[in-house]
Amino acid sequence: MDQTTEAIVNFALMTSRADLPPGLVHSAKQKVVDAVACGLGGLNSPPARIARRVALNATSDRGAGLFGSPHRVSHDQAAFANGVAIRQLDYNDTYPGGHPSDLLGAVLGSAAATGADGQTVLRSLVIGYEIFGAFVDDAPMGERGWDSGLAVGPACAAALGHLFGLTAETMRHAVSLSVMDAPALRQSRAGELSMWKGCAGPNSARNGAIAAQLAAEGMTAPGQPFEGKHALFEAATGPFTLTFPARIEDAQRVQGTSLKYFPLDFNAQASVWAAKELRTKIDLADLSDLLVTTYQHAKNESAGTPQKWDPQTRETADHSLPYIMATTLREGFIDLRHFELDRVRDPALRPIMNKIRVEVDPTMTPRWPKESVLHFTATTIRDERFEVHIENPRGHSRNPMSDDEISGKLRTMAGGVLPSSETEALLGWLWQIDRASSVDELFRLLATAKVAD
Repeated sequence: MDQTTEAIVNFALMTSRADLPPGLVHSAKQKVVDAVACGLGGLNSPPARIARRVALNATSDRGAGLFGSPHRVSHDQAAFANGVAIRQLDYNDTYPGGHPSDLLGAVLGSAAATGADGQTVLRSLVIGYEIFGAFVDDAPMGERGWDSGLAVGPACAAALGHLFGLTAETMRHAVSLSVMDAPALRQSRAGELSMWKGCAGPNSARNGAIAAQLAAEGMTAPGQPFEGKHALFEAATGPFTLTFPARIEDAQRVQGTSLKYFPLDFNAQASVWAAKELRTKIDLADLSDLLVTTYQHAKNESAGTPQKWDPQTRETADHSLPYIMATTLREGFIDLRHFELDRVRDPALRPIMNKIRVEVDPTMTPRWPKESVLHFTATTIRDERFEVHIENPRGHSRNPMSDDEISGKLRTMAGGVLPSSETEALLGWLWQIDRASSVDELFRLLATAKVAD
C-alpha cells in the first residue's frame, strides 16, 4: 500500500485504540445532535423520500438502521438514505470545502447493525471527520473540478472500518476500494442546482460503506490507489500529503467544523445577521444600494453565477446571497418556508436583489477558511450610509452555537415529525450517547417519526 493509504489507516487505528479527551467527546456529541436534527427536518423532503423508497427495496434482518423506518436495510442504502435526509436542507455542519456529516448517516446506521456502543460511534465520527478534514486541507479538489465526495468516500470507509473491527490490512483494502471511484464531479454544485446537490456527498458515503463491507468479506484492492500508475494523483489531483495529529489529544478537525444557525450556505450566514441589523436602521423603500464585500470563496459560492441572482430552485436559493439577503431585509427573518418554490421565484424580490452588489475584498480572502469576514455598506436614496461588519457569525467554529441552541434547532426540526415527548426523549438520549450501550434506542425513536410515503 502507498504512503497516503498508510497514513489514513494508521490514524484510524490510533483513534480506534484511544480514549477521547472530554472536549473532543463533547464536540463530537454536538455534531451528532445537529446531524439528527437536520435528518428529522429533511425526512420528508422529496429527495429523502426517493432515497428511502429505494433503500426499502434492500431490507435485511441484519441490516443498518434507517431514519424514519422500523426496517433495517443494507449498509450502503442506509448510508445514502440517512445521509440524504441529513444533508437535504443544507442545514448540516460544514468544514471549509464540504460537509463531514455526509458520512454520519452511514456511521449511525451501521452502528445499529454492529451493536456498537456510543463511545465506538464517537470514535468513528472522529476518524471520519479528521480524514475528511485532512483531504479538504491538503488535497487539491475544488480547484481541479472535483467535489468533496473525494474526501467522503475514504473517510467513511475508515470510519466504518472501525465499527466493523477491521484489521490494518483489511482497512487498507477498504480505503483503496473507496478511492477507485472517489473523484465526484463538482458539476453537482455548479449553475442551476438540482436535487443531487444534497445527494452527492451521501452517495460518496454509500461508496465508502460498500468498500468497507467488501473488504470485511475479503475483497482485495489495488495496492497504490493514490500514488501508483493511473491512480488518483496521476489521473485526477496531482500529489498531496495528508497530515494527521500524532496524538488524539491534538485532533482539531471535529472542533474546527462549524454548525449552521440558518438553513443556508455557510458563506451567506453573515448576510442574514447583517440584513436583520440594517432593517432596524433604514426603511427598505429608502434603500438605493447595498454593497457586500467579502472573500473570494464566498462570492464564488453564493453570488458568482447568474443563477444565484435569479434562483429557480430551492437548492440554488439557499446558496444565493442576493436572495437570502433580500428576503431577510423584507421580512426580518428567514427559515425553511422561504425556500419553497413560490417564494424562491417571487418576482417582488428581484428589485431588492438588484440593489445588492457583491465584490471581493483582497484583504479578506487570505483570512478564509480560518475566518469568515463580510462587510455591508447600505446607501439610501438620501445618500445616507450605514455599515455592518461581521466576522465569524454564530455557528462558526470560533463563535460556536451553545448546546441549548443546538437542542432548540432539533426541537424546531422535529416539529410536525415527532411528538414533543418523543423529541425530549431523543434529546436526552443524544446528549448521553457517550454512555449508551447501543444505538437501538436512537433508531426506535426515529422510527416513530411521521414520514410521507
